[in-house]
Amino acid sequence: EHTYQRVQHAVDQARQEGADYVVVLSQLGYNSDRFGISAPGLIAATTGIDAVLDGHSHMTIPNAVFCNARKQPVHYSQAGFNFSHIGKLVIDPDGRICSELIPTQQMKFRDPAVTQVVDSIKTLFMGSADDYAGRTLMALSKPKEYNPNNPYEINAGNLVTDAMRWSANAD
Repeated sequence: EHTYQRVQHAVDQARQEGADYVVVLSQLGYNSDRFGISAPGLIAATTGIDAVLDGHSHMTIPNAVFCNARKQPVHYSQAGFNFSHIGKLVIDPDGRICSELIPTQQMKFRDPAVTQVVDSIKTLFMGSADDYAGRTLMALSKPKEYNPNNPYEINAGNLVTDAMRWSANAD
C-alpha cells in the first residue's frame, strides 16, 4: 500500500469518528524524495485534509495553498529551520483556516517550564556531543554523486532514519 493511501485511510477514519478538521503533521518535505513522495504530492492525491504542517526540506513557507484530489484548497506550511519560526495554525469560528509563522526573535511570551525543558535538552546534548555511538568508513555528508532531484538527502539523514525505522520495527 502506498504512503498516500495509508494517509487517506487515516483521514477517512478520523472523519468517520467525527473529526471536524484534519491537520497532518508531516516530515515529507516540499520536494519529492527518491520514491516520488512529497507533502504537495500527498495533498494532490488525497481528500479530507484541511492543513499540512510540514518539515524536512527546511523551507520557510508561511501559508501556501494546494488543491487536493477534488480540487479543494488545503493549507500548507513549513517553519524553516533551527527554530527560526514557530508555526501557528488559526481556525476562525466560521471555519476559515490560515497558518502563519512567528519569528522566534519576536516572541513576547516564553513559558518558563518549556524554557527549562529546552535548556535541559540542550545541556544533555552538549554534554554528549563528544561521545560517539559508532564509527563508519563512509562519509556522512553530501555524496560525490550529487542528486539534483533530491539535494537535501545525505547519508547522515538516511542513517538516522534507518535507525529510527529499525528501532520502531517500521517499514
